[in-house]
Amino acid sequence: MNSNQPIQLSAFQAAAMEYNRIQDRNESIILHIPQLLKALWKGFTKQYSVSIIETRTFINDPRHKNSWTEDFLKRALTDRKISLQPLSNRNILSDYHEKSGNNNRHDKRSTGLPFTVFNATTDTGKPFTAQILNGLPGYALRKFGFTDNQLAQMKKVTKNQPLSFIAARQLFPITHEDYKKQNNTDAYILGQSMSKVKMALVKLPGQTEPILCAAKKAQPGNAFADEAAVKREIALQNQSGGAPKAHGYTSTVNAAGKKQFIIFMDIARGTGAGKLRHENAAKKLLLANDMLTTLCRMHRNGVYPCDIKEDNIIFSKEGKAQFIDFGHASVNPLNTMFHYNNPYLATNSAPECATSQQNLWERNRTHVHSPKADMFAVGSFLTSFLGDRQLFANGYWVPMPPDVPKDNLQKARKIIGPKYELVPIRSGNDLQTLIDNDLKKITLHPEVRTLIAKMLKVDPSQRIDSEAAARELNQIIQKDH
Repeated sequence: MNSNQPIQLSAFQAAAMEYNRIQDRNESIILHIPQLLKALWKGFTKQYSVSIIETRTFINDPRHKNSWTEDFLKRALTDRKISLQPLSNRNILSDYHEKSGNNNRHDKRSTGLPFTVFNATTDTGKPFTAQILNGLPGYALRKFGFTDNQLAQMKKVTKNQPLSFIAARQLFPITHEDYKKQNNTDAYILGQSMSKVKMALVKLPGQTEPILCAAKKAQPGNAFADEAAVKREIALQNQSGGAPKAHGYTSTVNAAGKKQFIIFMDIARGTGAGKLRHENAAKKLLLANDMLTTLCRMHRNGVYPCDIKEDNIIFSKEGKAQFIDFGHASVNPLNTMFHYNNPYLATNSAPECATSQQNLWERNRTHVHSPKADMFAVGSFLTSFLGDRQLFANGYWVPMPPDVPKDNLQKARKIIGPKYELVPIRSGNDLQTLIDNDLKKITLHPEVRTLIAKMLKVDPSQRIDSEAAARELNQIIQKDH
């Protein structure tokens, strides 16, 4: 075929002509099997080195033995002296930036790969490629090194479209016989943030093999879901010194037509804090101590998570703490007031975050002191982690400033629902009394209760800081030993 001849080309013919231009570099042409069949039918006679992206039909699949497809391919390949090389999913991940134009998303129906491919950008501006794997069955995750204990910490979902043999085969070596023995309907995702946190296979710049990462989708329309906020979250997570490495991000358009960002980061492999409540008191004190030590390091690095709760704390099997979800994080000790669609905030957050319109201890307050807000959240977390329940379990702060009608609690009840406790905020002194009384009802080590009480001061200026709290908890541990 003469590449200079002005003829109308189909996709597979264009691909073949592209091979003519690159054959001197000893590269391979990439074709889907349907394209390969058409190309052979058209009578291409060059000796190609052809790599195929395997879709529904491929030569070594036992389900297609003695099929006309296999017979035709074998005869055609022999007659035309074409070498056929199955193309691994792992080897194609770097090929899409040159082919994509301005579109970050390459649907699996267009690539022939088992999962959707995205162009992405690292935190330093370098391009890389990622495949969103959605949920993966347990046997697939074990191939990537996950243990049964780690799978038990993850969220199990039922897949409408199970992982196919072809998809599994492109992720890792597996025989068809072994595949048929596996459970493919139960799959796992990493958890739930503003939306589902799934997995992705990421090919980073300079790396020969892709790595399995977490893919966190930022909820469209959320205040923290624009590009500047996503870059900021990645930067703070990497600056913190207490979180998984965030590699970069991509953007796409969701089914509703709204722009959506996806952050790719290392997976925090370990156990969520909420799953460790059953451990003995001595072990939990050590875990809490490492959590506080990690938070001290983050504060020294100038990063304040501002969203500390048990869902966002992971402990490794060695007892080392990592924090996740930096969407609310700040580098400013005086963080601008948050603005939420819901006017009521859960009681695991500092009350000052819920009372932007009310004077509790300062006049004309427009900022939250981030490190002290973190410490209130730590105190709330420790009541459930080291005690028998969380402060105001399943509770919400309900601001009750003087100019708000007295029926504000009834209004809150209609919005929040019947199963949650409502904690009215009328004044600083009144709220401190409510907190102290509830803390007394929680079963805690006496010295731990005293320490937590210092974290739960309503006035942030009276609240203990992370360094002092870590020292006091370490002293309690030393006494008990």
